[in-house]
Amino acid sequence: RRTLFLNFDGATIEPGFSDATVNKTPLVTKKTTLAAFVGPTGQRAQTIAQVVALVTDALAPFDLAIVTTRPAAGPYDMIVFGGTRENLELPMGFSSVAPVDCADGRLSDLAVVFEGTVALRLANEALSTVGSMIGMDAVTRPGDCLGDGRAGATVCTFGSAAPRDRALALCGTAPQDEPALLAAAFG
Repeated sequence: RRTLFLNFDGATIEPGFSDATVNKTPLVTKKTTLAAFVGPTGQRAQTIAQVVALVTDALAPFDLAIVTTRPAAGPYDMIVFGGTRENLELPMGFSSVAPVDCADGRLSDLAVVFEGTVALRLANEALSTVGSMIGMDAVTRPGDCLGDGRAGATVCTFGSAAPRDRALALCGTAPQDEPALLAAAFG
């Protein structure tokens, strides 16, 4: 059973081969500290609980342990919530970032969802990074977690015949079966 660690306590990440257990990622070029998640004023705990519930519900069909405390040992994937795109020297428009692991060969990937105040948006960004960490490409299917669904008014979904965005595709060109990819990764 794989584990997904939702880290709301911040992290200092370093450049290197993706390994959440030692806070290394190819997403940075220098040692970078991401502040702990702040959330809306006076609603940090409530927002975290909502994000965890939304992510857990969306991934409930799969054999994936979702935790908010760092596991004692790896492998595990980690999503750090907090910090800003400026911390990673990214241009405007980034709400999250994750390595695309086309063959899902790394079992300890590290992704980042930048600071925000809306639990639904944070959860959708987290679901998008999960897809990237197991080899999903950006797609053009409306409402999809790997497409425009991250900004939607409902929880994004994973499609069974999601057409890849050919301008952004890294892992192939045929439509991707996202539920099958999730099942292959998580059981």
